This record gives sequence, C-alpha cells and structure tokens, in this order.
Amino acid sequence: MGITAIIPAAGIGTRLRPHTFSLPKALLPVAGNTVLGHILDQLVAAGVDRVVLVVGYLGEQLTEWVQSTYPDLRVDTVHQAERLGLGHAIYQALEGADLREGRGLVILGDTVVKADFAGLLAAPGHAMGVKEVADPRRFGVAVTEGERIIELEEKPEEPRSNLAMVGLYAFSDLGALHRSLQHIITGNIRTRGEFQLTDALQRMIEEGEYLSTFPIQGWFDVGKEESWLETNRDLLAHVEEPAPREGVIFHPPVHVPDSAELSDCEIGPNVSLEEGVKFNRVVIENSIVGTGVVVTDCAIRDSLIGANSRLIGLKGCFNLGENSEAVGE
Repeated sequence: MGITAIIPAAGIGTRLRPHTFSLPKALLPVAGNTVLGHILDQLVAAGVDRVVLVVGYLGEQLTEWVQSTYPDLRVDTVHQAERLGLGHAIYQALEGADLREGRGLVILGDTVVKADFAGLLAAPGHAMGVKEVADPRRFGVAVTEGERIIELEEKPEEPRSNLAMVGLYAFSDLGALHRSLQHIITGNIRTRGEFQLTDALQRMIEEGEYLSTFPIQGWFDVGKEESWLETNRDLLAHVEEPAPREGVIFHPPVHVPDSAELSDCEIGPNVSLEEGVKFNRVVIENSIVGTGVVVTDCAIRDSLIGANSRLIGLKGCFNLGENSEAVGE
C-alpha cells in the first residue's frame, strides 16, 4: 500500500501581502524553489506517492502547479470552504479523499521542515516532529515519558515541556486519526473556537494509541516578511555556488538561474533570483526577486520583489507585489 501525505494549504497569508494577493503562501519563492516545492521534494524522495491538498484561497493555482511540476504524483484536491481549524482541514481531507486506512503523513503547506522522512515513516506507531524551543507558550507542546507522548498542550500558559510540535505528523493508521477527528467534530469539541488537531491527537493518546516524538534537523517558517527572508538565508546555505560570469561578482550563498541576464552586478550574499530576471548595474543582498523582474541602476537590500516588476534608480529596502513599477527621482 502506498503512502499519502495530507497538506493543509488553505490559508490566506494576510501578513505576507501584497505578495499573497496573487500567490498562495505555499507557492512563494524561496531559495530557488517554492515553499511547497521544498516540502514535496522531500516527500517524494521518502516514497510518498499520493498527496491530498486542502485548498481554499487561490487553490486552483496550487493544484495546477503540483500537477505540472510532479506529473507522476497522484494529487487529490479538497476545498475547505470554511476555515474552522487545522483539525477540520485534515478531517475534510480524510473525508474528501476517502482515507480510512493506511500509512500517511500530515505536513503544513507553509512551513519547511528538514527531517528524515523515511525514518519518520518507519517509527513505531504514530510519531510527530518536535523541536526544543526557548518559549513553548507560543506553540503546541508534547509532554513525554521517554520517547512516548503522554499529553499534548496547545499554547500552554505554564508549559510542562519545551518540545514544540512543528507541524509534521506520521500515522501508521490513518483510520485512528479519522476516528478521533470525527469524535471532536461531531461532538463540536473546540479550542479557541476551532477544531484543533491537537485535541484529536490527545484523544488518540487517551484511546491507547502509541505516539512518539521524532527529532527534526530544521524548521523554517514563511509566516511574515522577516521569517520569509530568514528562511531564504537558511535554505540557501545548501545551494551550489553559481558559475562565474564576466562582469558579475557573486557573494555566496546565492541562487541564480541560467536564464538570469546580469551585467555589471554584485549579487549576494543571501539572494535568490527567479527565472528571467534582467539586472543592469545592480548591487543586491539579502533579497528574493521573482520571475521576470527588471532592475536597472539600483542598490537593494532586505527586499521582496514580486514577479514582473520593474525598478529603476532606487536604493534601499523594498516590498513590492507582482507587476509593480518603482522609479527613483
């Protein structure tokens, strides 16, 4: 039997506007890929052969992108018309894709987690990725005895653990997850007004299911502008240096596609360029630049530039959505 990954990706991404006016958060560019691409590359390598996308806002873009980029992957789409919490999203995925058995993963569509996915799937019983954090009050946390999880707490005021749940879960039997989610939804059991996955997992523990912790190597969030740039910096550390180009100085790490047209430029560090950019007399660092952007006579830092934008004669930090134009005096 194959392995299914459920990816909730119905969020609007309000804190990342103007970029999420035209792109779902999971398709934002980062370190030469999209957020979702970084996730799916790992899943496919671990043997996942089916993905269930939970979509809402701009969901058709997500479905089309995954189908075209991963043609050998079975992709089912479930639309979450009303956002009632993560537990509700996953329950809709299980119902909509008729999943009642088999191994599966749940991973959030706006967070890049670096982990041994094959090892996670081989863990006994069910398992979840965790990471030690300095302030557990901001997260759902796992209370453990050894590696076994005995209790889960959602953003506790007085945490009994510093093991934060990172949004990565493996289930040896999706049927057990379905039964617990069905219990909280039919019983209208909500926390902070929403159906929480944490509550369903806690019920699984109380029903005798074995849940264990699983350490991860990296946890990268793309929830706001600062963390988007920070994630780009972290993931670029594993990108190969570009080939030398005449008239261009590179300060790695950078991602520069072959299609980029660069003349008299200084690029990096921590810069990710998408396909078809055209730079002339540009100095840029710590920035993400979308497809088809044209930049002339600019010095740019700490910036997010949407696709098909045009910048001329500027210096400083910029946050521009798609098809923007900015010209200096």
